[in-house]
Amino acid sequence: MKVLSVLLLAAALLMAAAFVANSPALIAQGVTPIPTVAGVPGAQVTFTWTPSPAPPTAIPTNTPRPSPTPVENGHFWFERPFIRDFSGNILDYPARGYAYGSTAGGGLNIHHGIDIENGFGTHIQAVADGTVFYAGPDDTVMFGPQFDFYGNLVVIQHTAASPDGRPLFSLYGHISSWMVSTGEVVKRGDTIAAVGSEGVAFGPHLHLEVRIGDPYSYGSTYNPELWVRPWEGFGVFAAHVVDAAGNPVYGVRVELIGQGRFFSGWTYANGPVNSDPYWKENVVIGDMPAGTYDLKVGEAREVLYKGQVTILDGKVSFIEIQLPVMNDTAG
Repeated sequence: MKVLSVLLLAAALLMAAAFVANSPALIAQGVTPIPTVAGVPGAQVTFTWTPSPAPPTAIPTNTPRPSPTPVENGHFWFERPFIRDFSGNILDYPARGYAYGSTAGGGLNIHHGIDIENGFGTHIQAVADGTVFYAGPDDTVMFGPQFDFYGNLVVIQHTAASPDGRPLFSLYGHISSWMVSTGEVVKRGDTIAAVGSEGVAFGPHLHLEVRIGDPYSYGSTYNPELWVRPWEGFGVFAAHVVDAAGNPVYGVRVELIGQGRFFSGWTYANGPVNSDPYWKENVVIGDMPAGTYDLKVGEAREVLYKGQVTILDGKVSFIEIQLPVMNDTAG
């Protein structure tokens, strides 16, 4: 079974190559600049939560509801776990073929994090300040669906709590080695581990998770793309897609075309993954250049919805879509 999962994951990772064309050009010196707050150079994002007004309850059938006013900086409290080098050999964006909550087209188990491919031994950085909750192998301590699932991992409990007040953690899995110890205090940007392919993995990559509440629970994960800050000039698309009765729709394809680019994803599969405590989304596509996109939900043979959405710089652009009566879709 483990061999089958590995082979299927290989196919999913190959799908990620198409995303390379959608990443922005490297900035001078090869490092993506950290966005500033209110245009003040060097200002730090504070860990505050200011939700927008609650959206209306009623949702017109087959009509997207405009997003609530985007939360200032969302809760983009995490930096990327990699800094690109000048040559562009270090990637800092996830593989699109196996996004959070997806099954790679039904070929794999539901994904509880995002995968960022980099060479063996590439240094991994802490995404935010905190204390190392655990560092080491998971052959006797279970953090995944089975022992030795991550091989080696680091888990950090962050100084800031989640928007709803629960403990907030980041998990770095499949690492080849770790450079921190349990109980050690770390700062955002500190080197904590190196990329590997330990545990249930194919090829060297970082598996990054966000967990809220119970750090040991494989069912306490949330979508990292709603926590990791977008590149400057980029934003994040999120939506809540439901059927005619208001129930979440599982495993449906979502496509966005605009700015000379094409992006796609799937609504979350039916399983133990979670929507964000505020957004309540069931699909996320990150790292999209700001601008207006044509939006399509469904497959070519059965388009269930067409519309437009505007991606805002440094924001989550969120809509709700209620689909017409349709056949059941399995995740």
